[in-house]
Amino acid sequence: MNSRTSPIKAWGRKIHHWVSALVLVPSVLIFSTGILLQLRQDVEWIQPKVRQGSTPGLPSIPWARAFESVRKVEAAGIRTWGDISSVDIKPAKGVMSFRAKSGFEVQIDATTGEVLTAGPRRTGFLIELHQGSYFHPRVMNWIFLPVGVGLLVLSMTGMLLLRKRMFLLIAARK
Repeated sequence: MNSRTSPIKAWGRKIHHWVSALVLVPSVLIFSTGILLQLRQDVEWIQPKVRQGSTPGLPSIPWARAFESVRKVEAAGIRTWGDISSVDIKPAKGVMSFRAKSGFEVQIDATTGEVLTAGPRRTGFLIELHQGSYFHPRVMNWIFLPVGVGLLVLSMTGMLLLRKRMFLLIAARK
C-alpha cells in the first residue's frame, strides 16, 4: 500500500478481489442460464415455438378429444391426466399446450385437435439451474443468494475503483 492509498480503498480492493473469486463459478452458471432463458422464445432446443392454430379463440374441442390427441405422441409419455403438469391455452393463437411431467410439450390446434408440434421443454431445468434449486433446495439460499449479494458488492466496489481511476485520468489530462 502506497502513501496515497487510504485504508478504506485498500480494503475495498481486497474485498473486490476475494468476492470475485468466490462468486465466479456460480455467476457463470447464473449468467449462462439467464441468457438461455432470455432466448427461450427463439431457440427450439430450449422449448418448442408456439405454433398458429387454424382458428384463433377459445378451444372448441372437448377435453377428452384434446387428451386423446396428446396421448398419441408417444415420446411425451402421457398415458393419464396425472402425467400432465400443466395446460396452457393461447386463445390468440388457437393453441393448447400440454406440458408433461417428463419435460415434454405437445401443442395442439384448439379447434381441430391436430398435433402442431411436440418436443422437449427445457425451461424448467434451466430455471432450476439458474436459481440453484437443481442441486439442493438449500443451495439456493446458502450459495446462490450470497453470490447475488456478492455480485452487488462487486458492482459497488467496482464502481468505486472505476471512479478513482476515472478521476486520476481526468486529473492527469489537466
